[in-house]
Amino acid sequence: MSGPRAALHFLTLLRLPGPPSSRGQAPLGPTHGLAWFAAVGWLLGLLLAALDWLLRRGLPPGVATALDLAAMAVVVGGLHWDGLADSADGILGGRDAGQRLAIMRDERVGTFGVLAVALVLLTQWSALASAGGAMRPWLLAAAPAVARAALVPLAAVYPNARPGGLASGLRDAARRPAPLIASGIVGLAAGSAVGPVGLALLPVGVLTALATGAWAERAIGGITGDVLGASVELGQAAVWVVGLWWLRAGWLHGW
Repeated sequence: MSGPRAALHFLTLLRLPGPPSSRGQAPLGPTHGLAWFAAVGWLLGLLLAALDWLLRRGLPPGVATALDLAAMAVVVGGLHWDGLADSADGILGGRDAGQRLAIMRDERVGTFGVLAVALVLLTQWSALASAGGAMRPWLLAAAPAVARAALVPLAAVYPNARPGGLASGLRDAARRPAPLIASGIVGLAAGSAVGPVGLALLPVGVLTALATGAWAERAIGGITGDVLGASVELGQAAVWVVGLWWLRAGWLHGW
């Protein structure tokens, strides 16, 4: 169970019981659970869909959606939002790679970080608040899975920008067959649950992650833990927006 436990502990505040690390043994890190990132995302998505179903029994869509997003932020401990804010502050506010990385390490949040979080959160809320019908729960469930599945190709393609950082070691681990295959299977399952056209949601998430990585590589020479977090929130926003577009176009069954 070390792999699932490492993934769950890295990506969320949820905890699985298990024996503590032996004395002198390094604690489990993200590389131990990389193959399970997408599965953890699928679990989060199903929990989110279940919560939304309960909230929608007595609340309007806008309020239910706001509570959905708040609950997700609490479960992940604000990790991804913090990464988005730090990435925006550093990459948009620094003059060179060294200064940008230094800004990203600063615990304070600047103007670019606040704007990035506000705009992405508003995008997520507006897309979900507008999505209804039988496909709403599946879109809710699919986006967290797809966004976290996309972390594996993101880590495999781009180098680590800061030796010893949170993303250190992920590149080699992500290039192994197990994480790539597992992420692909879970991502495809999440997309297919939305319908035949929903299979294209996985490429939406992957392309968003790779675009985020390209932006970071150009600015700071690679990815960091903050960039990984930013990729998750941007990926979820992209999947929900594209999914809503397809719902409105009548391309997903159940509309």
